[in-house]
This record gives sequence, C-alpha cells and structure tokens, in this order.
Amino acid sequence: KFYSKIKRGIFKLLPNQKLNDELTISYQYYDKDSGIVKFKKSKVRVVGFISDNWDPITHTEHFVPDIITYDSIYRNLTNISNVNEIKVELNDKDSLENIYNKIETRFSSKNFYECDTEKTILERLNRYEKKNKIKREVSSAVLLSMSIVNIIAGIILTFNLNKRGYATMLSLGMSRRNLKRMLRKNGILSIIPGIVLAIIVSLIYNIKWFNQVKLIAGIQGIEFKETFSLPYMQIVIFILICTISILLALSVVYKNVDDIDIIECLNNKV
Repeated sequence: KFYSKIKRGIFKLLPNQKLNDELTISYQYYDKDSGIVKFKKSKVRVVGFISDNWDPITHTEHFVPDIITYDSIYRNLTNISNVNEIKVELNDKDSLENIYNKIETRFSSKNFYECDTEKTILERLNRYEKKNKIKREVSSAVLLSMSIVNIIAGIILTFNLNKRGYATMLSLGMSRRNLKRMLRKNGILSIIPGIVLAIIVSLIYNIKWFNQVKLIAGIQGIEFKETFSLPYMQIVIFILICTISILLALSVVYKNVDDIDIIECLNNKV
C-alpha cells in the first residue's frame, strides 16, 4: 500500500501482494570498474508492508512505492554506500527535538547532510512565501501604475486625435454638454473590458497560486485546511483607483472641450 497526501487516498500500486512473495525490481547499480551507473534487475522477497500514512517528503516520484531494506542489503544490491533520504516517525513527539539535535551534532559537518522537521519545513516555506509576497506586491504596483497611465493617457490622447472631428460635431449643432456626455460614455466603455480582463486574470492567478501552495503542503506532509477566499478588497481598491483615473482623465478632456475653437480646428490650425 502507498498513501499520497496529494490525492488524499490510498493506492495499491502493487496489488495482491502477500508476505514472502518474490518481486523483480529494477534499480540503479554503480559499476566501480567503469564508473558508470547502470540499471539492474533483481528478485526481492516481501517481508512486510509500510504503513498507509508513509509518504515522501520530496515532490519527486510520489507515486512510486517505497521499498525498505537494511543498509547492508542496499549496498550489496546497488554497490552504493549512501542513501538519499530517511524518514523517521515517532510515537512520542516530545523526543523529536532531542533526536534532531543528536543528528545535527553528528552530521552537520557533512556537505551532503540535510535534516528536516515539520518546524524547519514550515520555516523554509514561510521564507519562500515572504520572497514571493514581495515579488507579487512589486509586480502588482508596477501593473497598477501602468493601468493608471494607460487609462489617463488613452482617454486624453484619443480626444486629441479626434479633436477636429469633435469640432465638426459642434459646428453641426451638437452642444458641448452632449459632447462631454458622449466622451464620458465612450471613455468608460473603452476602459471597462480591460478592467474586467485584469480582474479575471488576477483571479485565475490567485486560484493557481492557492492550488500550488496546497500541493506543496501535501508534498511536504503538512495538513492544509485553508479554503480559497476571493480577494474582494483588492478588487474593490483596483476598481476605485481605475474609476478615479477615469474621472481625472475626463476632467482634463472636459476642459479641452470647453477650449475647442471650432474655426481653428476646422482650418487644421489646431
């Protein structure tokens, strides 16, 4: 049996196995004469099963069942005298710190050594989260600044490019008030799709980020009870800032509408 916290289920990847059954396994074997790591096959006998809640700490090969052997048997099979990972589970949680300190004292000078507890894993994940939070905040600030500039510049530049056409409308009898109303409507309608798209992309990114954190927590063997919450406050702030930007741009456009000289515009002097 093999238990994966990622899928929250128990999988019998080697079905119908019993004690004393023989299995043919393929494993890496180090050839000392050639210095090449090869794959060999050998038969092993089933002498026991790991518990259902034995799971890997790393994110690689998490659907491959573990095979536990004595280190001497491991050396004979693979011709390799070191192991990649050992996981220890204790019934007495109070003794964990004591064992961790003993391992640290014995192996901390080895460059291949790394020892993790749930506490150290959480600390490392928190460090990653702080770095990613800074990256997200900087990216959000840059994108928000670009949105503000695009909204204001887009509305004002669009007006300036079509200024002669607006002068023609005024010369045909349209009131400046109606022109302002039309510009306000066109400006808002042209900006809304971009705002909606930005909100949708942000939600998709947040959902993917939430699922990634949930996956990493499962891989690390950490219980994850959080639920996805809609970042409604950030969305409201974004909409308010965009609305203020639109109002600022329209205030500039309204002033330019009042300053339109119909004759000069029609003569292409402005």
